[in-house]
Amino acid sequence: MKNNNSLKKYRCLMQARFKTGAVLMASMLFAVMMFIGCKGGGNADRNGVDSAMDINDQKIDDSTTAVATNEANFLVEAANGGMTEVQAGQIAQEKATNDDVKKFAAKMVEDHTKLNDQLKSLASKLNVTIPSAINGNSQSMIDKLNNAKSVDFNKTYMDMMVEDHNKDVDFFQKTAANASNPEIHDFVTNALPILQSHQQMAKKIQASLK
Repeated sequence: MKNNNSLKKYRCLMQARFKTGAVLMASMLFAVMMFIGCKGGGNADRNGVDSAMDINDQKIDDSTTAVATNEANFLVEAANGGMTEVQAGQIAQEKATNDDVKKFAAKMVEDHTKLNDQLKSLASKLNVTIPSAINGNSQSMIDKLNNAKSVDFNKTYMDMMVEDHNKDVDFFQKTAANASNPEIHDFVTNALPILQSHQQMAKKIQASLK
């Protein structure tokens, strides 16, 4: 009888330990999954371009915004580019060793901050969602500037600015030709001369660094 009672107690003890261990393992697994989920969510939030486009697609489907898909995408991409220019300019103001590069960087921050504010106001008026953070490609550009050695920084930054403004001018010109929304068209046509001016300045400074 004593042996049977001891055996029962042992079995109960082992079962309790097993259940406790299972609960602990489940809790740990849940915590890991929550951590991974939070990290994934953070990355998704950081790359707000894709999510903004998805939200705008739904708004277009629901007829809560009157703009076309290509116009909404323009506002999203222009916002991403504008934020990138400001961040890059702020870094260049700190790290550039050439006076012309520093002045150019200051102008980028000033002009693109104004354009960004105008774009935010326009997007809000048209009920178009724009990103609040730059996407992965833009972040790679910012990381490259942050990691650039002092001796290479001036050329690295100006090479980026020439490449970016070549793309921006082309992008805005195509949008100006295709945008049917009059307010977006006005924003584009007013911004285009500023971007073309930046483009010429960037090319001139880039050439002087060779």
